[in-house]
Amino acid sequence: MKIAVDKNAPIPAYKQVVDGIATAIDRGDVRSGSRLPSVRNLALELGLNVNTVARAYRDLERAGVIDTMPGMGTFVAEPGPARDSAPAGAWPRPAVVQPSGDWRRFLAAALELARSEG
Repeated sequence: MKIAVDKNAPIPAYKQVVDGIATAIDRGDVRSGSRLPSVRNLALELGLNVNTVARAYRDLERAGVIDTMPGMGTFVAEPGPARDSAPAGAWPRPAVVQPSGDWRRFLAAALELARSEG
């Protein structure tokens, strides 16, 4: 996943990260269930402060675009009402999204990832 952040642009860096991730998901570069880089790794890769990337991830999580599982990572959320009702590229939506609570899906994904990495 490639995200470009222009530090001289009038758009805040966290918003550029949000837009970059949402665009990658819209284009199909990142599929539902895919693991995203950690906040720390993405901040290092983009040359941003960790808090900037953390804010972008929080906004995406509130919009139902990603799900964060403590100790497991951050994953692209499955399509649902919050994502399906928004036009492409319109994430994050300002509406409050109720968490799905589908921890079994994340546990299965974590087990699969652990098995594949040996």
